[in-house]
Amino acid sequence: MPFQNFCGALRPNRILHGFPTRLPYQSITGLHATAMSLIVTAACFAAPSPDSPTSDKASEPQAQVDKDSGTEAASKPIVLVLGDSISMGYTPFLRTQLADVANVVRPMFNETKPENCSGTLNGVAKVDGWIEKAGKPDVITFNFGLHDLKRETQGAKRAASGDPADPPQSDPETYRQNLTQIVAKLEATGAKLFYVTTTPVPPGKLTPHRDPGDPLLYNAIARQVVQSRGIELIDLYGPAMENPDWQRPVNVHFTEAGSEALATVIAKKVQPILSNLDQAKSMQVAARNATSWQPADDAVERASKNRPFNYRESDVPSYKLPDPLLDGSGNRVTAQQWPAHRQSTLQAFRDHFYGNVPVEAAQAKVTYTPVAHYDSTNLIARRIEARITAGGSDFTFPFLLYLPKSTTASDAAPVPAVVVIHNREFPDLAKAVERPSPFLPVEAIIKRGYAVAVFHTSDVDPDKKDGFDQGIRGFFARAKLGPSADISTRQPSDWGAISAWAWGASRVLDHLITLPEIDASRIAVIGHSRGGKTAAWAAAQDTRFAAAFVNESGCGGAALSRRRFGETIARITTAFPHWFCKKLDDYADAEDKLPIDQHQLFGLIAPRAVAVGSAAEDLWADPRGEYLSVVHAAPVYELLGKSTITDPETPPLAQPRFVGPTGYFVRPGEHNLQENDWAYYLDFFDGQSK
Repeated sequence: MPFQNFCGALRPNRILHGFPTRLPYQSITGLHATAMSLIVTAACFAAPSPDSPTSDKASEPQAQVDKDSGTEAASKPIVLVLGDSISMGYTPFLRTQLADVANVVRPMFNETKPENCSGTLNGVAKVDGWIEKAGKPDVITFNFGLHDLKRETQGAKRAASGDPADPPQSDPETYRQNLTQIVAKLEATGAKLFYVTTTPVPPGKLTPHRDPGDPLLYNAIARQVVQSRGIELIDLYGPAMENPDWQRPVNVHFTEAGSEALATVIAKKVQPILSNLDQAKSMQVAARNATSWQPADDAVERASKNRPFNYRESDVPSYKLPDPLLDGSGNRVTAQQWPAHRQSTLQAFRDHFYGNVPVEAAQAKVTYTPVAHYDSTNLIARRIEARITAGGSDFTFPFLLYLPKSTTASDAAPVPAVVVIHNREFPDLAKAVERPSPFLPVEAIIKRGYAVAVFHTSDVDPDKKDGFDQGIRGFFARAKLGPSADISTRQPSDWGAISAWAWGASRVLDHLITLPEIDASRIAVIGHSRGGKTAAWAAAQDTRFAAAFVNESGCGGAALSRRRFGETIARITTAFPHWFCKKLDDYADAEDKLPIDQHQLFGLIAPRAVAVGSAAEDLWADPRGEYLSVVHAAPVYELLGKSTITDPETPPLAQPRFVGPTGYFVRPGEHNLQENDWAYYLDFFDGQSK
């Protein structure tokens, strides 16, 4: 019976295949009644392959149902699960976990055989029928992905293929189009919707072939599609990646315990909204129809409880920003005068904010030596050691370089590249590909046609208050002042760690522009949080960077200092005194005295490209202030003949605003760098070449 509820009845008077569903439960194979309870044994549906609608037999967790609870069960909301065999594995557990508050159903071929919803091609063809047979579900969780990205043979009759050279069932653009169609049909039901992310593809030989980076490539698209429609997301990729024992060895499927764990993740998101479905549905519609982003009241309240700083727009003090086009005499500069004015603005940032790079750093000799290699289906990679020589001593830091395998062809065109300023756990050469993180989805980036070079901040200069001696700043201090030089020799306008990391990004760039595989005119720099501050400063100083992707960088990055929203100069210079020059301490609680503000930092990048990303729940970073920095940099871009973002209203959630060489987006969620952030940045940079 399609959409059979194994543990209780559907709502009264609902007809499925001609059977009235007034009864508290349907008699099915494997159901045993006792005087006290019903023990239901059904298929766990954790099929050995998502490419077949059949499932191997395993035990569903036993669920007891009160024989006299028919009326109560019939009044429970209906949760419809759409998905492939991964969902077939977790549906029985989800049904048990939500048994007291919901009836969980899914497409069925018959009373005991669940239907594998497969990929989006199948979804587009069948979703109307699934919805019709379900009646009117209150909540729908849905996922498509593992089938779309699997390889298939070409020709009239396509079949699953183990050859990585064969195309996927749906290429990324087809997947986007199909998923968009499915979402529109699901929205028409009026149900509360949750998109469930595609789970990891483990390393090893799989048939059909799937690349480990494909789930993040397709999840990025799915996030873009659903979040722009106000649909909440349930992430299974992250928890599954953090718990590899949930999955079977060299298999996309999960153990019974793993399927139960996935169900728990879903239940934790679904259960809270069941008590007030009308509100959840109305909030979904409101988010879909929003014309601009405003922080949610509950997000403001949570932030206010966690840290005693301002998170309310109404409490932002009045302020006046420096005009980015006025010189020291109060005269407006022309386009011809801009280069000189740019240099004076750049120096103001060095003297008052980030610090000055020592002459010894500019004169140092740098050599590059590959020390490890890695080869996979779609890319080749090297671990490279950068060796800096100055004052008779050496300092080294490593970086990883990933190139599309297509660049090895003799007639291959050079590709654009991204320098990544990494400030999380640094992966080794292979792990970044075989166990990819949303923070650094290497293979997904490679498949977008980009090379990737990544270094870790602390390998250049330790990210700690007392790390001066171990980093590049201490190295050059000793080269200049002798072996006894330490942090006590640091002057008020000497460089901080962020400036040191930016210097490191430029040293990686030095190497990239020498490689024939890389288009030296199309190299971007990206960073998140403190790395985002660094990316903006690196691009402001080094005009060889064609673009900066500045992710959730907050105070000292994209956010306007004078707004005093979220993190402030007083707080950041106290918590992280090593990041900036000591002179910045003078502007703690005195932001109006700063001779510059962060919109001028973006003006220094003009006319090159800059894109800023924010997260809706990351009020600490002041998303509104990050957006306004882009808006207030407009006079510089316009002076240099570029169109730019000028709309004072922040764009709606997950609806990026790209105008000329400027871009901005705010997405749902917390402070992080995710696969959909990467997709937005690469979409933006792709557009710069058109």
